[in-house]
Formats: sequence, structure tokens, C-alpha cells
Amino acid sequence: MQINSLTSSLIGGVECLQTENGTQFHAKFMVKEDELSSFLPEIGSSALWASDQAIVTRIQKTWFAQGVWVVSITAENADENDILFSFGGSRLTKYTEKNFSVIDLYCKPEWWGLRTASLADCAEFIGSGKITPGERKYYNCSGAWANPGDYIYINAKPLYFSPETGEKVQSPDAGFPDYSNSPFTEGSRHSASLIGQTLKTRLYQCAFNCTRDPGKINHFAGISGSFQNACSPGGSTDGKWKATGQYVRKIRSSSGKTYTHVVRTMIEAPDGMFWDPAKNGGYWSW
Repeated sequence: MQINSLTSSLIGGVECLQTENGTQFHAKFMVKEDELSSFLPEIGSSALWASDQAIVTRIQKTWFAQGVWVVSITAENADENDILFSFGGSRLTKYTEKNFSVIDLYCKPEWWGLRTASLADCAEFIGSGKITPGERKYYNCSGAWANPGDYIYINAKPLYFSPETGEKVQSPDAGFPDYSNSPFTEGSRHSASLIGQTLKTRLYQCAFNCTRDPGKINHFAGISGSFQNACSPGGSTDGKWKATGQYVRKIRSSSGKTYTHVVRTMIEAPDGMFWDPAKNGGYWSW
């Protein structure tokens, strides 16, 4: 994949990091949603934007705005000298490591179809129920006249008077919630009291080894349908976990046999909520 292969754009520059296991390259790209499938490289594919020998080892995509995603890609040199010697012994495929942590999940106003009112949305009255023709005055999401900084539904209609005739041509309407940008299913909508708040939820990381070639490991994206038994976080999992990233690397046992080390990271939907597969890349293939 070339940086200029599509209309996507590189954010900043390519970062180079020297670690005990070799050289890592990190880059972030702004990508249009309708170009994601063409843009995303395969794990194990060449990363010519990093170096001639680098291969893609990790991909993470983050929703940025309607129709736009930020894609973070990690690549590492594929030179044989960079192969990691670890997990000594011959039972590498039996290895599984699970890690849980707690993170803050920010409840974005866009999930309810809201935007922040600006000064231009809050015209002053110049008489009984009248504002300057050509200006606009909105209700906030609570049905009161909005002040700058209030939340306004994106489908709200303002009070508006024609600048040509001075006559009122539109009455105000506060609008209603629009959940088209919500990442959760319709049956687990979140309360409006959470707008702009943060919720505590779990981040889960599972590491395991397999005999598949890195280039043949599926791009890890979407939400949980099933887990490999050894990597299950326990409890009900259908729709509760969303993939956020994957890291793969070749490793070699003391006997010289080559394996692939895989680390997958997932975020749990907060209590009572479920990730919507239509908004989060479908169901993953483990």
C-alpha cells in the first residue's frame, strides 16, 4: 500500500521506534469510510511507506467523524534477524495470556444526533417573538431557547424570518434524537443523561500463538460472535466486545520451529449495551 494510493492523507509523519525486538514504524491516516475496504492492508503485507523490508503487524481504526475514520498502522522490519526468540520450549501453541484493564469511554454528543450551539444559532429577540430577518434562533434539546454551548439536535429547525419580506417563514422545532452515529444497537440505547460524560468499561487483550503464516491471519475487525475457547473473556460475549487492534509477529522456538504470535485487543460495551455490527464492521472472524 502506498501512502498516496487513494485520497486518504497521512496525519503528521511516520514515527520510527527502536525496541529490544527490532524496529517499529507507526503511521496514522485519515480515510473516507467508503474507501476503508480498499485502503486497509492485510496483516503481513508490505509496508513500503515504512521501509523496503517492513511488513504490517497491527491495524487499528477509530471513528473520527461522519464518513471519516482514523486508521493507525504499525509495521516492523521482516528481516530474519528481527524474528523474536521467546516462549522457549516446544508447546508454544498452548500459550495464552489474558489481560484486563479499565478505561474511560466518552459518550459523544453525535451518538444522539446532537451538535453544539454557536452564537449564530442564538439570535436575540428584537421584539415580541421576532428576530432580525436572515438570522436564526434554535431550541436546545430540552426545548428551551438555546444559548451558545447548548446541545442542539442536528434535525432541529430554527425560527427564521425572510430577509427580503421580513415575514416569518419557519417556526422553530427542537427536533428529535438521531442515533445513526451511535455505535450501539437500537435495543440498548444509552440515556441522554450520559451526553458528554465518561463511562468505565473494560479493555481486554488476549495473546496466543498459532502455526498460521502472518500474511494469512484475518484482519481483526468487527464485534464478537465467538472466541477461540482459550481466549474467551468469560460470560456472555455475543455483541459485547469490539475489536480495536491486532498485533502479529513471527517467533521461533528453541528447536527452530517458526510460529506466529498474535495479540488482539477488544473493548467491552458498557453495562446493558451491545455493539451494533452494522456500525462496527460486522462480526469478526477469529
